Amino acid sequence: QELGEKIKQAYEGRRIAVRDLFNKQYDALNQEADKLGVKIGADQTANIYNTVLGNQQIFEQTPEIFSLVQSAFKPKQTAQGGQIVDAAGNVITQPTQVLEFEPVSFANLSALDKRVNTDFFAAQQAASLGVPGAAQRAYTLGQLKNQIQESISSLPKEIGDKYSALKSAYDDQYREVFRKGLGGLVGAKTRMGERLKDEDIVGQLTKPSNVDDFYRIFGQNADTEEFLTNGLVSKFLSEPNSLTADGVLNQNALRNFVRKNEEVIAKIPASQGFLANAEKNMEAF
Repeated sequence: QELGEKIKQAYEGRRIAVRDLFNKQYDALNQEADKLGVKIGADQTANIYNTVLGNQQIFEQTPEIFSLVQSAFKPKQTAQGGQIVDAAGNVITQPTQVLEFEPVSFANLSALDKRVNTDFFAAQQAASLGVPGAAQRAYTLGQLKNQIQESISSLPKEIGDKYSALKSAYDDQYREVFRKGLGGLVGAKTRMGERLKDEDIVGQLTKPSNVDDFYRIFGQNADTEEFLTNGLVSKFLSEPNSLTADGVLNQNALRNFVRKNEEVIAKIPASQGFLANAEKNMEAF
């Protein structure tokens, strides 16, 4: 359990560091677009605003989206004079409210795009767990995603291409790593609490694909190999026959464990040396 908690803390620290790195790149692009005066058109502003306000009950469940659209995409209301003639022939002045949408900055569009992507993923996850209303929320967020993508496609190529490249890199290096495979299990929540308890994280490290994910998250270095080696050893020691009745290392059980997990062990060079001198090393462990 202690090792699982350490892995979870390291994972969270790494996730935040990668996210912050990309946020700096997004901020730099926002500044560049602002200097160039890049904005989306008023018609696109209206489409996004109307989608959100037209589905207000759903978007009130995603308060950050609703708040951003209300503050940055909301139209101005102006009163325009109008006249009608009643049944008696009297002319009556009846002003009408006209909505005037304005272009929206690239910074606000990209902020909305990131938020919608995050909430869309969360809604999809919730829908897969059968959470009531989540499927409809995912569908509506998907419609908004498409409108935002249309707006992005209309941006000047200089900014649009950079933004698309940055999003693609973000998907490859962040979303794919931290939201799928092992990265999607650590820290994930369900209606019953954490999807993977601290003590169960170690058990995941004996799966070859999860070892690959672990390297993708933390990099191929000595610290990562130490985590993985400790995970393997903890997994072995958690098995009921790992030690004899006298508390001595069960060599037969160790051989079976190594044979069963040889694909994983081959991926962790540090573990090979550790297991070769297992009896001595496990005393210290």
